[in-house]
Amino acid sequence: MATGWVILIGNLFITLSSYTAGQDVVQRYISTPTARQVARAIWTNAIMVIPSTMLFFAVGTALYAFYKLNPGNLDPTLQNDAVFPQFIVNEWPAGLGGLVVAGIFAAAPAHEQPQQHRHRLGE
Repeated sequence: MATGWVILIGNLFITLSSYTAGQDVVQRYISTPTARQVARAIWTNAIMVIPSTMLFFAVGTALYAFYKLNPGNLDPTLQNDAVFPQFIVNEWPAGLGGLVVAGIFAAAPAHEQPQQHRHRLGE
């Protein structure tokens, strides 16, 4: 149970800066008509980030367990951030890996859009 508290408290500090100082997020707050709607959006986001954070930690734990049971499948010289892509390429069926790549390409424009607008404004 202590690990869960560490995840929740750590995630609070990690996401605090992006929810309070991120240009795209603050712009959404400012453009929302009422303070009540802003508060609702902040609380909804705060609640929804908990399951997504737990999902990311669960995926990492599952990868650790998989490669602990199958150490021959993991390249020992591989960097930590390359383990999940290697798992997708080597262990998943080809179609499922393609869906992950398609999802990454679909999400990339939504992530980059606020940064592009910020540069247009000269910030």
